Amino acid sequence: MQQKQTNKIITAALMMAMITVMILILPIPLPAVNGYINLGDSIIFMAVIILGWKYGAAAGGLGGALADLILGYAAWAPFTFLIKGGMALIMGLIIERSKRKGKGICFLGMICGGIWMVLGYFVAGGILYGNFLASALNMPMDGLQVTIGAVLATVILTALEKTPMRKYFTYSFSAGEKTE
Repeated sequence: MQQKQTNKIITAALMMAMITVMILILPIPLPAVNGYINLGDSIIFMAVIILGWKYGAAAGGLGGALADLILGYAAWAPFTFLIKGGMALIMGLIIERSKRKGKGICFLGMICGGIWMVLGYFVAGGILYGNFLASALNMPMDGLQVTIGAVLATVILTALEKTPMRKYFTYSFSAGEKTE
């Protein structure tokens, strides 16, 4: 049992690093609210499937906040921690509590978590810059980021599900059986 817990912590740290790197690779600036969009959501979604909602939320929140700090968006880091962590939490709880399992419920969890993210960054941008209109104008880009992240994660997880890696998934992506 101790070895399994240690492996989860190590994997969560690796996923956190991967989230940070995916955000740093191609941040696309959103000048209206001094923010950016990125590809990190795909790894957050994968972290939830692989690690479950608790470790996925920790990796997502910490990985996103760390990227904000590295990129010079320190004011956004606390918001990102809550928003990205919440996104993973919502996705994982939807999967865990659903009677229906499989790719469809996982994708629904991604979309619901993504809605949380879009709304969270709308509120955060309005608070940080006192301009909810500018923040609202960035919502379509945040929505695009979530959509791309969900599609990319779905493609990668579908491929990984066909490999021995699937035995490490907390939530089975195709059959829907919880493997933990």
